Amino acid sequence: MIRGINRYARETGRLSCFHAPPEYFHFAAQGAIYSDGSFGTVTSNVRGIILTNELRDFDEITKLDLPMIIHRMTRQPVAPFPRILGDNAAVGEMAAEHMLERGFRNFGFCGNNVGMASRERFESFSNYITGAGYQVSCHLHPLDKLLTEWQDQFKALGKWLRELPKPVAILAANDQRAHGIVRCCLNMGLSIPEDVAVLGVDNEKVLCETTTPTLSSVALGHEQAGYEAAALLYKLITGKAKMESQRILVHPTEVVQRQSTNVMLIADQDVVKAIGFIRANAARIVDVNDVAKAAAVSRCTLERKFKTILNKTVSGAIKRYRVEHVCRLLAETDMSISEIATSLGYEDGQHFSRFFKLVKKTTPLAYRKKFCTPNRANIKRVR
Repeated sequence: MIRGINRYARETGRLSCFHAPPEYFHFAAQGAIYSDGSFGTVTSNVRGIILTNELRDFDEITKLDLPMIIHRMTRQPVAPFPRILGDNAAVGEMAAEHMLERGFRNFGFCGNNVGMASRERFESFSNYITGAGYQVSCHLHPLDKLLTEWQDQFKALGKWLRELPKPVAILAANDQRAHGIVRCCLNMGLSIPEDVAVLGVDNEKVLCETTTPTLSSVALGHEQAGYEAAALLYKLITGKAKMESQRILVHPTEVVQRQSTNVMLIADQDVVKAIGFIRANAARIVDVNDVAKAAAVSRCTLERKFKTILNKTVSGAIKRYRVEHVCRLLAETDMSISEIATSLGYEDGQHFSRFFKLVKKTTPLAYRKKFCTPNRANIKRVR
């Protein structure tokens, strides 16, 4: 989020930003000292604030009469302040689809008992899984307990994990929770991902890549949301916009698969071969007949198996993996839209754009603007 805010400031030169601990605003709201030792109120050199949900004395800070944007403090409106909120429904659906495609039939969710994000991600995940004909076991850590009770919470988590039917796929409310599940499983002698597949949320790369085994995670567009928040804050400061409880959503971008979910539990080898072929050829135009030929089975039989086992069509799977590949190219490379279309075998950009919009409900250019990696000029071109 902070990177996105600072990127807006650098690229436009419209804002000068600094990241202050909560104590700065707590004392500044009362007319206390600045970090450089000078005296005054926060309004002396700050014209707008993006608040986090960690700040105390929120009511006092709002009395500063400054433009403010609140980062996930509450789902309920805090009029008239704009808010940065997670698209948690989309997170839960993306996670559920990822786990179902791997053939899991037992599912769990691990979060906390009061967090808005945890609750909404569980509800969406559970609804999607239930709609596919399965159930979700839920384990919630109480956030109102002291850290001294962490050992008891770890024991409770172990008991829950031990009683789950195996193999099981678990969505954690965030990467930190997922890391704790992995540690607990390994201490109990449970194999990951064979016995327990674990998926986190946030894609905190340092944590995900230093967890053993490495942790799969739903990546979120925090940086782009920070950029949009800074742009809105500038408009609020300059009077080009009014505070009207606007919402900036942090959307999930993709599931970054690492070792903790890198398993296929589908017993039917025809379906496994078909999925493997579709994933390997996401950059090519293939149809259902090509997939059936690769799996050495009739088209009719393959369609029936996909519907029974995966609850989706073969063409639906082709579109899913193809669009995932396109999204990565749009977000992580500096290839133009026409170059991407050509590399995927489309004769013209319009045909490619129609296909993308049909699946993602937005254009390739709009998707790139929303989820592009900053400083793409420094990224090697992908051919």
